[in-house]
Amino acid sequence: MLSATATATATASAGLVLGSNWITSLTTTTRLIFFCQSTAASDFPLTINITRRPRHRLRNNSCSFSSTSSPFPSILTAPDDDDQKKSDNDARYSSLRVLEWDKLCDLVSSFATTSLGREACKEQLWSLNHTYQHSLILLKETNAAVQMHNHGACRLDFSSINLLLVKSGLRNARWGSPIKANEAMAVAATLESAYFLQLNLKAAIKEDADWHNRFMPLSQLIMEMVINISLVRVIKQVIDEDGSVRDSASSALKRARDQVQLLEKKLSQLIDSLIRNEMKETSFLEVSNVDGRWCINSGTGQLTSFKGLLLSSDSGTGRIIEPLSAVPLNDELQQARASVAKAEADVLLMLTEKMKRDLDDIEKVSDSVIQLDVINARATYSLFFRGASPRLYLSEELDESFSTETYLSEK
Repeated sequence: MLSATATATATASAGLVLGSNWITSLTTTTRLIFFCQSTAASDFPLTINITRRPRHRLRNNSCSFSSTSSPFPSILTAPDDDDQKKSDNDARYSSLRVLEWDKLCDLVSSFATTSLGREACKEQLWSLNHTYQHSLILLKETNAAVQMHNHGACRLDFSSINLLLVKSGLRNARWGSPIKANEAMAVAATLESAYFLQLNLKAAIKEDADWHNRFMPLSQLIMEMVINISLVRVIKQVIDEDGSVRDSASSALKRARDQVQLLEKKLSQLIDSLIRNEMKETSFLEVSNVDGRWCINSGTGQLTSFKGLLLSSDSGTGRIIEPLSAVPLNDELQQARASVAKAEADVLLMLTEKMKRDLDDIEKVSDSVIQLDVINARATYSLFFRGASPRLYLSEELDESFSTETYLSEK
């Protein structure tokens, strides 16, 4: 009897290639046992033979299975109308839940390195619309990613990228709003990661031209990405690694920030002086900041010699007083901070305008990164559990319907 882990490993390994609708039809206890006994792809390769026979006429993308061992005969007939199609899909999803397919999807998607990659991986594994040709494409993609793992230089690791920030930044730019600093850095990180992946792939192909074919179709996907590396340099020139706008981004920003520092220094000296004078007679006084304004927090009932504005009074926290001598400096500080915010917005707006000409290319790169992340998740899962690689065949006979027989080919 199969353990839950063995069942999960075998079912998900086949599902990476065939999709969830194939798994509900192909999985039997005997087949899973043999599949799980395979320790590597070269030991017991799983062969799936899809033949045509003259019996039933089915719609496109549907298949019937003549094997009497299929545990789900009710889902093998093409629907005649929308209600029947919905009923059949419900039956398939119910079958997948019986197989705990949701847990398998969570496990496989956990190998993706980005949040959007994990979501896309789950969506792909839950799809019921995989055709034979699509299954072949999935198999080629997974095998190519495995080859990249074996090579070692072309790593499909995007864990340092925040694609959610990239998407929100692109959305803001298309709507005409300035991109945020952290969004701009996420865009730069994505483009830079894709750029270095291209460089590593080119280096591998230059070393041995055969790697280009071994990495197909991923090599084509990677090489087709259009990356404006000069935009990455511009972003890094104006945005610091911590996501803040650099002082050097504009002279107006530098002047405004210098003014903020000067006023904060003056206010600090003024408040410290007032507190030192008052501490000779009172036991509790400290600096407080209320909405960016420098104030003094005194104990309840304590009298002070300086005049000020009472901003709040509470028996538990004491009184918040803004000294009258600090009011004009606080006003200037507020204005200086507003100037900083405007200067930063101008810099980000300038950066957004530079990005607009590349928005489509950036979006394509981010979509390609998600696709690569999904493929790499399937490959990493397969390598982690030492899954077998299926061999798929579609043989023409006398009919337009499909029957599927699964067997283990001998060496």
